[in-house]
Amino acid sequence: HEQAVNSGLANNPVVQKALVSMYSKCKALEKAKEIFEKSSKRELGVWNAMIVGYAQNGHHLEALKLYKRMELEPNGVTISSILGACSNVGELEEGRKIYARGKHLKDLVVDTAAVNMFGKCGDLETARQIFDGMELKNEVTWNSMMAVYVYQGRSRDALHLFEKMKSTGIKPSSSTYATVVHACSDLSDVTKGTTIHSEIVKASIRQTVILQTALVTLYVRLGMLDFARGLFDKMEEKNVVVYNVMISALSQRGLGKEALELYKKMVHKGIRPEAATFCSALGACS
Repeated sequence: HEQAVNSGLANNPVVQKALVSMYSKCKALEKAKEIFEKSSKRELGVWNAMIVGYAQNGHHLEALKLYKRMELEPNGVTISSILGACSNVGELEEGRKIYARGKHLKDLVVDTAAVNMFGKCGDLETARQIFDGMELKNEVTWNSMMAVYVYQGRSRDALHLFEKMKSTGIKPSSSTYATVVHACSDLSDVTKGTTIHSEIVKASIRQTVILQTALVTLYVRLGMLDFARGLFDKMEEKNVVVYNVMISALSQRGLGKEALELYKKMVHKGIRPEAATFCSALGACS
């Protein structure tokens, strides 16, 4: 940054965009905002960098406020970022206006963001209409439609869509399978759940923490605690979510001693407990 200032490039829009992006990714939003506000010539890339910065750091309302200040014509990056912000704060009507402004772009990322926004905000009919109307769909698009079905409690529809996705020749990823396993958990579907797990193993799907957590949760929901614990113990990397699932399951089964031992192990590993963790640990004490 100092080199850019010393070389007289600090007011170059390309440099400003890079600086705003860099500070945003480093979670130094105040510094990013300072550079943005001091910019004498804000091109679209600079606006997008700040909007994306706010959205990616969870400041969704700030992203929306900034979008409303922007006098330039938005592009796909702008629209998709703001739709993501709307989905996170439940701004359905604002999101509807924003998508109306950008749907003419026929942009895969924009349409996928719209599917996610409408679905998460409760308008599944519009989400599905946009999804069905897309000439081109990628794995992320299919995942988004399945995920909003699960989010809105329509897990059976998510499973139907999963089968349709496979029939098109698109290969499911670990992210897809995590959503599908979640659907099986919600339905407590033993047959489908174990079948999907077999598919994951046979296809050598990458075992991400999110997918492994979904599988542990599935077997806890199915009442197969020993199997769930076996999967949990094999995980090389664990986060607070999967610890919460396992500690809660042990506590509810009356295995308070094991639950507390797991809680202590989690703390020892430097993983910060959440409110749910404390509740389960306290329940194990009673």
